[in-house]
Amino acid sequence: MSSAWARTWGRFTARAGYLNLASRAISDGDLQTAVDCALQFRFDTSIAGRRLLHKLVESLIAKSREQIAAGQCSQAWQSLSNASEIALAQDRDRISREKNELVELTIDNAESLLVGGKIAHTIKVITELHSRHILDWRADRIRIAAEKIRDAEAEVAKGECRSAVRLLMEAKQLRPDLLMIDARIATCKSRELQIKELTDQLQRSLMKADWTRVSQVCRQLLIITPTNEVALNAQRRLIDIRKKKTNAGSKKKTSYSKSSRTKNNRSPLGTTSSDSDEQRMSDDKTPSIPVNEASFMLWIDGVGGYLVCPATLNTIGQAVTYSNVQIPILGDIQRRHCRIETVDQDHMLQPLGNVCIDGKKMVEPTPLKNHQLIEFEGGVNLRYSKPHPLSGSARLEFQSRHRTQPWSDSVLLASGPIILGPNQRNHVFCPRWVKDLVIFRREGNWYARTQGNLEIDGQEYEKEGPIKLDSRIVGEEFTMSLEPVGL
Repeated sequence: MSSAWARTWGRFTARAGYLNLASRAISDGDLQTAVDCALQFRFDTSIAGRRLLHKLVESLIAKSREQIAAGQCSQAWQSLSNASEIALAQDRDRISREKNELVELTIDNAESLLVGGKIAHTIKVITELHSRHILDWRADRIRIAAEKIRDAEAEVAKGECRSAVRLLMEAKQLRPDLLMIDARIATCKSRELQIKELTDQLQRSLMKADWTRVSQVCRQLLIITPTNEVALNAQRRLIDIRKKKTNAGSKKKTSYSKSSRTKNNRSPLGTTSSDSDEQRMSDDKTPSIPVNEASFMLWIDGVGGYLVCPATLNTIGQAVTYSNVQIPILGDIQRRHCRIETVDQDHMLQPLGNVCIDGKKMVEPTPLKNHQLIEFEGGVNLRYSKPHPLSGSARLEFQSRHRTQPWSDSVLLASGPIILGPNQRNHVFCPRWVKDLVIFRREGNWYARTQGNLEIDGQEYEKEGPIKLDSRIVGEEFTMSLEPVGL
């Protein structure tokens, strides 16, 4: 046999071997091995090879459909790409139809992700579509809207709420049907006022060198704006002061040790002006939140106990040690399950875990409406209501067996005055009372007011008097006590 015939015979036997290997791989479901074999040798030169290629293309199309059904669009694209590389002319039209269908499904998937508020996933899906050189005006509109929402989130993190609102308005022009954009705009506007107030407090505290207050306000700012430069710079300054305090403390200790060996055993006569801020910072004790925003229990004799939460931002979570939530619930929920933020006398719910409102799963900040049912995983259910038309305060009533820690009948979100009395539209219904009692804040302090005389902590008042978080209030027909929570 000549060398040419030997080479031809070798290629023939090798192709036959790869045909058998590819056929077994298809039977075993190992389609990638079959594709590699088809790419290694031209199977289209024989009838058996063309039949195998057609069978392999059919298998790849079937697999892509399974991957689409499972939400694995990237893998489906890879399967169709493999089919395109090995397809015969008779199969190319079908593969094109499958690709067009996959484009439609991908755009529908991106649309669902955008409506659900999963902005990063939306951009990832559309970017993958563009990487395959597929252009579609619907995909472009989804991508631009998602990128503007993403950029708005970055602006909010820096504290630039006006820029965020502008970007969200541009996104709304592209997609006016997206209700979650309206919710984000409302949140940005409320955050802008909150950030401005906290920034002003921070600047005043820095001017006064009140480092305890600076530390407190920095924490509050960085919770809502993690990349806020003003707060970050103030935090760096605090770190520098603590380092100086540590060094100064070491020097003072050495100086005191030397002076203690003298006959009179006298300590240093004073401190320098540079030590005064550090001394103040070390002496003051920082509460976790301002006293006028601290939660407290309201115990009403013959009525029940109520957890009052006056903070602008209240977190609901599991009642575990160091959870640091305003509304701790004894139930099988996450440590931080959701937040409820006061926005212009209304309340916005931001889900952090699985939360449903009236049976609909929430993925974005959502304004709460009167009498809506809030459902958490683990069977914890709360009914939200704003019973009194003259107050922005709301009530969260347990619809399940669960309760807060400490135990309470319901939770009062004190966005405005809290009204107690014999009217069923009051925040706390007291059927045996004759007159209403109003608990409200004025200039950062709490007060109680009613028609008649009051005794607060043993002191008599006519109609109105100041109260503290541990006060006892006695009226003509009632007795109640306040107890601080979390201070």
